[in-house]
Amino acid sequence: MYSLSCLYSIKENPFRSKSRFPIALRIREALYSCHQNGLALLLVWIPGHSGITGNETADLCAKSAVHLGSLEHFKNSSQDLSALAKTYLIRSWKSLWNDSKSVKGKYYASVQTDIPRRPWFFSCKYADRWVTSTICRLRLGHACTPVHLNKIRIRDHSICECGLEEGTVSHILFSCPKLLHPLYDVLPVQVPRPLNVECLLMSVFSPFCRFLCKYVKCNNIKL
Repeated sequence: MYSLSCLYSIKENPFRSKSRFPIALRIREALYSCHQNGLALLLVWIPGHSGITGNETADLCAKSAVHLGSLEHFKNSSQDLSALAKTYLIRSWKSLWNDSKSVKGKYYASVQTDIPRRPWFFSCKYADRWVTSTICRLRLGHACTPVHLNKIRIRDHSICECGLEEGTVSHILFSCPKLLHPLYDVLPVQVPRPLNVECLLMSVFSPFCRFLCKYVKCNNIKL
């Protein structure tokens, strides 16, 4: 057998595996039947073709069957169909994303230009829940800043608690005197300058996300 992934698929527990290929189950059934009849079989992985006579011919026949094989007798596995559905869903989601971001969610679209494969916090196991919640609200543009609270009529004014200027996200992160350390003073040298809030919130998929989470926690920023 020249496919190592096939051997792993046959070896792994079919009830715990995410991919349950019907042909792998049939092979396991045939191996079990041989075991019951006292037949000992050994499956070996052959890297490449290793100069074994007949392997080249078998490989050519397998490739030609893709183009010359009959279409009358075939079966689609669930994995084949699910792959098609996944491709269609991703394409539809991207189309809906491109159409909707020009109408609503414009700020989030400015910091998240495309659909990620996974949410950013999947790779941030070190971040507390309130830290991820704070960063998510910042990325959505619905953080509890004085400006936003004034916009939705929860506060009578938009001035920061420090009393110096409006409580925007930029002011709270970069220049508010209530911070232990302004963000500009502690940013790693690898982060390109000048830096605005949008660029900062786009970096959650980069290694700088660990620093951002630590900064939010150390300054007790709860928005």
